[in-house]
Amino acid sequence: HGISYIETLDDLTMADYRWGLELCKELRTRRRQSGFEVTWGGTCRTNIIAADIIRAQTEGRPHLLEQAFDVGMLRVAYGVETGSPTILKLIDKSERTPDKIKLAIAETQRVMGYASCSFMFGSPGETAKTIQETVDLCKDIPHVPEVIVFTTAYPGTSFWNLALEKGLIGKSVA
Repeated sequence: HGISYIETLDDLTMADYRWGLELCKELRTRRRQSGFEVTWGGTCRTNIIAADIIRAQTEGRPHLLEQAFDVGMLRVAYGVETGSPTILKLIDKSERTPDKIKLAIAETQRVMGYASCSFMFGSPGETAKTIQETVDLCKDIPHVPEVIVFTTAYPGTSFWNLALEKGLIGKSVA
């Protein structure tokens, strides 16, 4: 069909590193066997990518980003959300830490030349201090945020339930 680029807009693109490695292996096999090549990109989670970077070092293999780049991955996007450990915990993203965020973004920038990152402000508990922690994280990487949005509660998320509990939104009529 003449497709030359595929983008997945789901932060589960590489949620299972084993699946990601299998995808890379399959793309390498198809390139070798038939010349099939495609460029692609996707949204990933910083904690999952950081964990694989560390795991790959102990296993003596190229990490997932390196393998994905080798088979055409050109863009990685992260919903970083915040650089504040306090806010990460409050929005149920405590598996993400500033150190994991820094590692994933720095390595993405090294491998692919760029990391697309989005941040949000206005989470419950947000203060000038927590906003400054996000600004400081961006300076540490160094990274200029691509997207900054106000926190939004989506149905079915823990943040949605919290917003309902606190009376910040009305009940959904789905």
